[in-house]
Amino acid sequence: MPCVELFPAPACGWNGECINASLPSSFCKCDEGFEQSLEWNFFVEEDELSSSLCMFHTDVVYGVWISATSGFIFCALLSAFLLDWEEIKRQKRIMMFLGLGMAEGLYRVLRPESALLGVDLAFTFVMSIIFFLFAYILHEFFHLNVDYIKGKLAIVDSRRWFIRNLDKIRRVNLILTLCFGGSAQLIWAAAIVEKRKTGKMLIQSFMAFCICYFLFTTVTLYFALTDLLTDMRFMVAHVQTNSESHHLKQRINDQLPLVWRLRAFSTAIFSF
Repeated sequence: MPCVELFPAPACGWNGECINASLPSSFCKCDEGFEQSLEWNFFVEEDELSSSLCMFHTDVVYGVWISATSGFIFCALLSAFLLDWEEIKRQKRIMMFLGLGMAEGLYRVLRPESALLGVDLAFTFVMSIIFFLFAYILHEFFHLNVDYIKGKLAIVDSRRWFIRNLDKIRRVNLILTLCFGGSAQLIWAAAIVEKRKTGKMLIQSFMAFCICYFLFTTVTLYFALTDLLTDMRFMVAHVQTNSESHHLKQRINDQLPLVWRLRAFSTAIFSF
């Protein structure tokens, strides 16, 4: 099979060289530290791996998984120490997300050669459940912020487009969340199909749902928080000056940088 080439990278990727490129028996020679892997690699069949991209750095990937696993363990221990039992039960979805994340990370760290996404069915299935829980948790976070912003905007002008269309925004977000969580099951489905090219189509479908979901959520939160910032600046500029309003203006001025950072942080998180 000819060496795989994905634009804009050359054949074999940036970290390899195609040997005997003009012959049917061509293969990719990887630079030191890099190798070929079937993980998330749906561009070739297993018996054609030698012609695939040199994009897998074992030490870097292993380090990323150790860091991610350590993060899950730290968050779980922090939650156990800081939250009482009743609060832990109320946050059961987050606790389940952390627990599965720890299990997934430890499984990968202990079995780095075989625990590969798109290859190991059990490992890939648990990852799809993690994506589903992640979507639901983001859905709850979205609604908490939308309710808060709605209350703030209603004080200034209840005729705003955002408030009038809030129910529609909620419904669209719920539909996209269900589509995102459901499409996450295509991840493990890609691990059981006979042809890896079919698996590539399934993964591409999942990525398309991801783009729609996070694009909608990012844009909605960005414009809602922008509207809130505009209202806060308007109040600072037009509130009458007296001792009580002076404290109000000072409080709003103090909150403006926090809301600006919340907008930047939310936009970064959801667009990521």
